[in-house]
Amino acid sequence: TTIDNYAFAYCYSLASIVIPDSVTSIGNYAFSGCSSLASIVIPDSVTSIGEYAFRNCYSLASIVIPNSVTSIGKSAFDKCSSLASIVIPNSVTSIGYYAFQYCYGMAFYDFSQATVVPSLATNVFSSIPSDCKIIVPDALYDEWIAATNWSSYASNIIKKSDWDASQS
Repeated sequence: TTIDNYAFAYCYSLASIVIPDSVTSIGNYAFSGCSSLASIVIPDSVTSIGEYAFRNCYSLASIVIPNSVTSIGKSAFDKCSSLASIVIPNSVTSIGYYAFQYCYGMAFYDFSQATVVPSLATNVFSSIPSDCKIIVPDALYDEWIAATNWSSYASNIIKKSDWDASQS
């Protein structure tokens, strides 16, 4: 039910993996340093992504986080420089320190389905590209830009309706 800590860490040639539906948690450093891992689909059974789980997965270009995930651990996607965008489901209630640090390729983080503002540790988006957008629900925009640690990224936060208008 768990992909243990360090289970696939530094498997440099691992390009893809299918995680079975029986898995409920991805441990700390589980795929850290898997520099050839390009994409992964996390099954709906997973509720937590551990600390450093995908750190230094430089080739990781896409990942689907299911609605079952409630927490994203510290540095979980640190240095995933090939990630271009990610949808964070409304089930995520907390995001750990440096979770998306040095994700230089990110165009946007989509939180538009959120019903509450998730708890955010400091420096989650450290080194966020200046043109990267954090898409939030219109109704929560004011709350979002004033929230603890989110206010640091106020210049990146955009209402869903404004994002949609900019894409047409």
